[in-house]
Amino acid sequence: MAPATIILAPEVDTAILRLIDHVDISETPAVLAFVDMVHQRMARTLAEFPHAGARFQGQVRFLSIAGYTYLYEYDPDGNAVHVLDLMMPGQNWRNR
Repeated sequence: MAPATIILAPEVDTAILRLIDHVDISETPAVLAFVDMVHQRMARTLAEFPHAGARFQGQVRFLSIAGYTYLYEYDPDGNAVHVLDLMMPGQNWRNR
């Protein structure tokens, strides 16, 4: 089976921008490098193993990497993972 396509919702970008807004400007490059590493791990994992995450609600699953939690759905017909949101460490994402 071919690797699944990863599709990020706008909420994922918004979560990253919120994170950057809360760090000192001098720390921005390090934060971006770390978030990029986490994103790459998520993309590699879900592309190869789209059912890797635990079930959350209905077809929505979650995958936590280094404290960052991705909420996603897998579309087997299109072989695509739709990443719906990204929760930062300490956020109560279970009430979504």
